[in-house]
Amino acid sequence: MLRIMEIDGYVYSQSQLRALVDGVQHVERGVSDVGSQYKTTMGDIRVAIGSDEYGEAYWKSRSERLAAIDAGLALLKQALGDQEVRLTTANAGYRAGEDASTVRS
Repeated sequence: MLRIMEIDGYVYSQSQLRALVDGVQHVERGVSDVGSQYKTTMGDIRVAIGSDEYGEAYWKSRSERLAAIDAGLALLKQALGDQEVRLTTANAGYRAGEDASTVRS
């Protein structure tokens, strides 16, 4: 018997839900890695450019854009984390409901 669950108007089988949880976790790890690499790279660039007039002008002209990129990565990571929690909770509820409906001898 194929069991299904509805979340936010979408219908999933248990295997699809598990795959979705795994996919969200994978993307979240990737975004986290990109965020870490971004911060490291920005620090390296800052050191390489220096703090002379050119370096200060470079950062001043790009500071809003670089801050927006950093904030965007943080927001994406947070959104993925929130979805992971929701999907993991739904998957656990799915399993508990399936276990409760199973007749045991």
